[in-house]
Amino acid sequence: MKRIILPVLFALALAGCAGGNKSAPNTLKFLSMDYDPASSALQKTIVEEFNKAHPDSKVEIEIVHWNDGHQKIQTLLAGNQAPDLAIVGTRWMAEYASANLLADIESLPRSGLKIAEFTPSLIEASRWKGKLVGLPCAASVRGLYYNEAMFEKAGVHPPETWDDLLRIAPAIQRANPGVNAFGIHGKEVETDLYYYYFLYGAGGDILTPDGQAAFNSEAGLEALNFELGLVKSGYSQPQPTGYNREDLQNLFRAGKIAMTISGPWFAGMLKKENPDLKFGVTFIPGKTGPVVPAVEDVLVVFDSCKNKDLAAKFLAFWYTDENRLAFAKDSGMLPEKPAVAGNPELAADPHRRFFMEALPKGRFTPTHPKWEQMANAVCEEIQSALLGAKTPKEALDKAAERVNAAAKGN
Repeated sequence: MKRIILPVLFALALAGCAGGNKSAPNTLKFLSMDYDPASSALQKTIVEEFNKAHPDSKVEIEIVHWNDGHQKIQTLLAGNQAPDLAIVGTRWMAEYASANLLADIESLPRSGLKIAEFTPSLIEASRWKGKLVGLPCAASVRGLYYNEAMFEKAGVHPPETWDDLLRIAPAIQRANPGVNAFGIHGKEVETDLYYYYFLYGAGGDILTPDGQAAFNSEAGLEALNFELGLVKSGYSQPQPTGYNREDLQNLFRAGKIAMTISGPWFAGMLKKENPDLKFGVTFIPGKTGPVVPAVEDVLVVFDSCKNKDLAAKFLAFWYTDENRLAFAKDSGMLPEKPAVAGNPELAADPHRRFFMEALPKGRFTPTHPKWEQMANAVCEEIQSALLGAKTPKEALDKAAERVNAAAKGN
């Protein structure tokens, strides 16, 4: 689904948010996102338990699909109906924070929530101009999943570099007829993020320190050429613009591709739903070594929230070790608190342990108020290159033009 930016509605929201939302004084509106059925059910259970423990107050939760989340919030803002709390991607956080729509978490009433209990790098990624405008609520590192049986049949080892990948891909496909070696994501949200995996691998950057496009560089072009080369060589599934991350996961589960990039949740899905599939997880290969992309979602409090005391109490409840351990187990996400990450059950899982140990090395995408527009531009131009409508240089130059225009507010 194409990401939609509604600048007119956002401008209306700025005019209307001063009046706050229309929640009852002892009611909080909580807009959350759907990670999967199990964790969505858990979110509702946590809210129900909070409401039982606070009979004079009420939290009302609404859960929407991630693809619809940004537009949902924009529409609420435009109608002067901002939620009190929301789970958002860090790619949206700066957009709201730069418009002074988010409360500083550290200025909320003391409620038992202890910021020092969170992983410092995740807290720093949740700040905007020094203010803590969100709390990490779902962290992940991307890794390379590989089918162990296919690798054993081909007599190869997981790749550490691009040269390794190009060397083992044909061997895998010869030994496993009908299989493509590597999955390429080219549909909907995160098409840009998938390209960044290769960009990081080539030593490139997405933006300059002053917020201008940096990916249309020599490293950026090398990265896109490598990604397209996997397609043109037949090492990826055909027509990658028809496949998003979930589609690639399904191809991997069906034994149609030997390698795919995903997060820690996928390991749990495979163990539960495909117990006979033997797989391993390693770092994403770069030009000369491993790439460690990290992604974070945050829980924010909109400044229009009328009852920040209640919001603070809910945050303290939401972030109890017990609730965060349950969420980590159900969603497969990485705990944002070291005390939870040290749980013996989590630490005993080698795949989860790989991701938890990789998290401190993770590289996050930049935060920028116009990031959603920028990401949409990069998505569309990468897709044009994957379709052959533009050369890699034409696609990157056009994406850079659009990103820089967005940065200027055009």
